[in-house]
Amino acid sequence: MESVIRDHIMIFFLDNDFFRNTQYGFLKGRSTVLQLLSIIDEWTTNLDSGGQIDCIYMDFEKAFDKVPHRRLISKLQACGIHSKILLWITDFLDERQFRVTFNGKFSLWHDVLSGIPQGSILGPLLFIIYTNDLPDVCNNLHTKLYIYADDNKLYRHICSREDQDKLQNDTHRVTDWASEWLLKLNVDKCCRISYMANVNSLCNTQYYIEDSRQDNHELIKVDSVSDLGVRFDFKLFFWIM
Repeated sequence: MESVIRDHIMIFFLDNDFFRNTQYGFLKGRSTVLQLLSIIDEWTTNLDSGGQIDCIYMDFEKAFDKVPHRRLISKLQACGIHSKILLWITDFLDERQFRVTFNGKFSLWHDVLSGIPQGSILGPLLFIIYTNDLPDVCNNLHTKLYIYADDNKLYRHICSREDQDKLQNDTHRVTDWASEWLLKLNVDKCCRISYMANVNSLCNTQYYIEDSRQDNHELIKVDSVSDLGVRFDFKLFFWIM
C-alpha cells in the first residue's frame, strides 16, 4: 500500500509540475551528477565575466527527524492531495509511539509528533515535498538555492557590495523559513566558499546566520568543500572523494 500511495503522489506532483527546478534527490532524472553539472555550467559562465561565486552551504540539524507531522499534512493538503490519501498518510505518521529507558526503568509511552520514518518507501518523497517551497524564499534575481534531500546550497554571482547584501538578505530568508517550518539550521556545520577564476579579483565578503539564541553567527570561510561526493576548491578544481 505504501508504494501505491507514493506512486500516486509522485504522479500527481509531476503531472502538475509542482517540483521546483532546483529540487533534486529521490526524483527520477535528477541525480547528484546532473545537479552538479548544471551548477558548474552556470558558475563557469558567470566567472568568465569576472567577479566570484559566493556559495553558502547549509545543514539542517536531523532534518528527517524534525519534520512536524501537522505542518507536513497542511502542505500536502495545500497542494490538493485527495482527502483519502491525506487520511492514510496521517495514520502512517501518527500511529507511532516512543518511550525511553534509564537504569532499567521505562518512561510512559508518548506519541511521535514529528519525524519522517527513515527506511520507509514513502518517507523520502514526503521530505522533499516538505522542503519543496524553500527555493521560493530567494526573491532576489540571480540568487539561487539548490536542494538535494537535506543538502542545501545558496549562491550568487558577486560583482559588487550590493550583490553581497542581496545574498545576505536571502540567507536571512532561509533562516526565517526554517524557523517557520520548525527545521533548525546547524550553524556550526554551515560554511561558505568564494569560487573565482582570478584570485586577484577577490572581493572580501562576509555572511551571517542567526543561531538559536538569535545572535548573528559569522559563517566560516573555507578553501574547499565537499559537495554531493565531490570536493571543490576555491578555483573550482574538483576531484571525486
